[in-house]
This record gives sequence, structure tokens and C-alpha cells, in this order.
Amino acid sequence: MKKCIYCNREIPIKYLFKERNLDNIKCPYCSKKLKVNKISKLLSISLLILGISLISILPFKYHIKIIYIFIWIYLSSKVFRPLLYVYE
Repeated sequence: MKKCIYCNREIPIKYLFKERNLDNIKCPYCSKKLKVNKISKLLSISLLILGISLISILPFKYHIKIIYIFIWIYLSSKVFRPLLYVYE
């Protein structure tokens, strides 16, 4: 679970999935602004690039690769980012 650095309460994952901008969020309890850690942001970007590069070398047809890449981009932006981000 993610914790607020100000009030030390856990931020629910459901709250993070509902947020539009995950780079800057507000704590649902104390309403302080929290900013994403640069290391966790770099980790999520590198996971995105790694997934795209692995999909591109798979022995599938071109249009299947494109579909898988779009699915991977969606999953990494909507599912993996809220799970990987650490806030400060």
C-alpha cells in the first residue's frame, strides 16, 4: 500500500485507479499534494519500453504486434503505474 508522508495513512489502490493524473495526487485524508518519486516514474517508463521491445521481437505478424503494443501501453498506463508509483 502507498502511504501519505504527511499523515502516515495508507492511500487505497482504488483511489489511485480513479485518479486521472497520477503524477500529482492529493491525499484522500489530509488533502496534501503528493508528487511521484522520480525513481518509480523511471521504473514504470522502463517497464513500458521493455515490454514494447519484447513484443516487437516476437515472431508475429505486423498487425498483431501493433495490437499487442497498444494493449501493453494501456495496461502499463492504467494498471502498472498506480501499482509502481511511490509518492513523496
